[in-house]
Amino acid sequence: KKKMIRNAIIAVAVVIVALLAFSAVSTQNTENQAKYEKAIQLLEEAKTAEGDAKTIKRKYYTPAYKTLNELGYSDVVFANKIDRVKGFADKASYDEAFSFINTDIIVDEETILTQAQTEAIDEAITYVNSKILEDANAKLAAKNYYAALDLYRYLDVTNTEIAKSVEICQTESIKTSKVGDVVRFGTYEVNCESGDFDEDVEWIVVAKEGNQYLLVTKYIVDAYKFNATNVETTWETSSIRTWLNGEFVSKAFNADELERLNTTSVETNGKTTQDKVFLLSKAEFDQYLGNYKKLVLNSKYAETIKFAAEFEVENKVNDKKVKTSYSAAWWLRDTSSVALANGASYTAFTVDQDGVVNGGHDVTKADAGVRPAIWITVK
Repeated sequence: KKKMIRNAIIAVAVVIVALLAFSAVSTQNTENQAKYEKAIQLLEEAKTAEGDAKTIKRKYYTPAYKTLNELGYSDVVFANKIDRVKGFADKASYDEAFSFINTDIIVDEETILTQAQTEAIDEAITYVNSKILEDANAKLAAKNYYAALDLYRYLDVTNTEIAKSVEICQTESIKTSKVGDVVRFGTYEVNCESGDFDEDVEWIVVAKEGNQYLLVTKYIVDAYKFNATNVETTWETSSIRTWLNGEFVSKAFNADELERLNTTSVETNGKTTQDKVFLLSKAEFDQYLGNYKKLVLNSKYAETIKFAAEFEVENKVNDKKVKTSYSAAWWLRDTSSVALANGASYTAFTVDQDGVVNGGHDVTKADAGVRPAIWITVK
């Protein structure tokens, strides 16, 4: 009888422990469910929340993602991030969409993704690109050419259809331009941001003859020595002419654009050369850029990488480093020489930041900027 009582007591104890354990698990599950629902509610509220992006992230997304990850719902977090990418695209916030993929989904090079996640990201990118193309085509149809061009640049411009649309944007905007307007033609590094595509080059229309247009870049686009060595130099033999009609042309213009680029007879100091790209002469500067002499003309690329337009040097004042800004000149194609005690110094003409032409810039210095000029035919 004692044994039966002991077994009964043990059985009751086991049942009580089991019930307590079940109750604890049930309570934990209830709490976790509440946390999950609260996190999902935050994600829903974030969709319509007002305020700047940082505040919304701090108030809604960060705590929601933290809770879901702790509860083991990382798949829900990932799915929400993919939805947000598409949401950015729906609002035409394309930069934000791509930035979010690269910083919030693919955190760094060591981010490990499953095949399903990789496919989801690819699908999201395809969705964003489809929205961009739809938006660009609508702007092209509305003849909003530059807005359309900005959007097409996100896409694969080697694609036949997109390349054709880009050509239409360029052509139609130039055809409707007047002398003094700024147009876009070709691409080059402008904003100096790593990892992005080259930007459209902006040109001032300085002359128009029928369907032919003389264009000069609005900005100093690069910096280059007029000549590699300090020898008697002319535009015809200069290093800068070789560079402009070789490396620069190859980088700045695609095959369709090259077809519209005229070969121009350029006369300099009594000699004529045949050039696709050239620098203005002193006379042409006065003729064509009289109204644009004093503009601050520099691309960020020229400024920060090549130090062409404005750059900073460090000096010491009272043993403290200070930065002083300088404005560099940009080249014209006329050359000259100066007789010095130790031999001749070969120079070329430049235009300074005040629009003043100077004739004594050493041809071997790379601190002067380049503003290319071209004649194009637009049919």
